[in-house]
Amino acid sequence: MSSEASSWYASLYEVIISLIFVILIFVFKRYRWLLPADDRDTNTQNAVDFAGCDSPDCVRCRKYKRIQGQLLPKLEDIATKGSWDGLERILSAIEEVDIHSANQETTLQQPNVFFLPGLRSVPWCEDVHRRELRKIKDSHQRILQDFKNIYRDFRSGNPDGWLTNNVPTGEWHVFHLINQGVTIEQNCRRCPKTVQLLTELDNLMTNNVFGNATFSVLQPGTHITEHYGPTNARLRAHIGLIVPPKCHLTVGGETRNWAEGECLIFDDSFLHEAKHDGRCKDGPRVIFMVDFWHPDVTDLERKVLDDLFASTE
Repeated sequence: MSSEASSWYASLYEVIISLIFVILIFVFKRYRWLLPADDRDTNTQNAVDFAGCDSPDCVRCRKYKRIQGQLLPKLEDIATKGSWDGLERILSAIEEVDIHSANQETTLQQPNVFFLPGLRSVPWCEDVHRRELRKIKDSHQRILQDFKNIYRDFRSGNPDGWLTNNVPTGEWHVFHLINQGVTIEQNCRRCPKTVQLLTELDNLMTNNVFGNATFSVLQPGTHITEHYGPTNARLRAHIGLIVPPKCHLTVGGETRNWAEGECLIFDDSFLHEAKHDGRCKDGPRVIFMVDFWHPDVTDLERKVLDDLFASTE
């Protein structure tokens, strides 16, 4: 074989190897979220470890596989009693749950329980549920007063109603009025002004396991590590109650700051994290958060999803 031919083959070999390398990188970046957790990168695994919780009843962290396995028989029963009309997206979501997760345009969005196709998909959602958000903003002082009452008791040594969530640094406490669609009656009795507000929010998600209404308190130095919410069928709203400096929320790679009396609304099925980087003397960051239906979910789909993901005591 001539030296020219050998050189040509060597060059071709290098090109082929380079192409294979590029393809492998693309496949890894595109589909790495389908791999077992042990095979993911260390930073992501650390986020999963701390973003999960210890509750055996948590839908996002513990119960989702069992729930997913029950969805198709439930949907078939609903359709048999009525019709399949209008249920096509839900059926597609159930039949192709893994495919929908893999086919996201970006790994920034990965709801781990239920992905409903065909919904507008952006991390921050400024132009939705304006009437409800205005009601929340107008009720800022009433919500804050309820919080001060329950937090005063908490700091005085009465932890009733409060829960502590996992974080790698700092402390994160929550006080649920609605937890995974279940109304916490004893907590609601202590927050009458806020409960009254909730009854006035038409698009509030309350009748399934994805719906929550919660006071959330981050102490200085707390980091809620990156994680995904369970579904893209909901949007989460925060209103700032007490916001010291250096407190921020990052969703889909874009960071924003809370402000007292102002609302942020976002799709928490996108990768998101929260930090309180302030000093001890700054005190806690306090927000009240509620979950709304994504506006692209139809009334029929809402009813059926309430049935499929019905809350249990």
